Amino acid sequence: MSDVPDQDDDVDWKTVVSLLRQGKTAEIPCADERDYARRERQLAKRAEKRGIAIEVLRGEGVLRVEPRPAAGSIETQTSGGEPEL
Repeated sequence: MSDVPDQDDDVDWKTVVSLLRQGKTAEIPCADERDYARRERQLAKRAEKRGIAIEVLRGEGVLRVEPRPAAGSIETQTSGGEPEL
C-alpha cells in the first residue's frame, strides 16, 4: 500500500492524484472528525475534476483513497478470489 508523506496540514495533491492514476491506494492522515469530513470533500471534488472514480475508506487516523474501476470495466470478486469481468 502506498502512503502520502505525513504532513501537518498540507496534502501533496499531485502525489495523491498520481497514485490514483497508477491504480494505487493513497493514505491521508486525519487528526479528528473535522479533518475526516474536510478531506473527504476535498478528495471527492479533486477526483471528480480529474475524472477519477474513487472510494474513500476511513482508517484509524487516516483516509484511504482507492481508485474504482471505470463503469465499463467493473470487476467483481468471485468466491475463489479471481476477478470476474
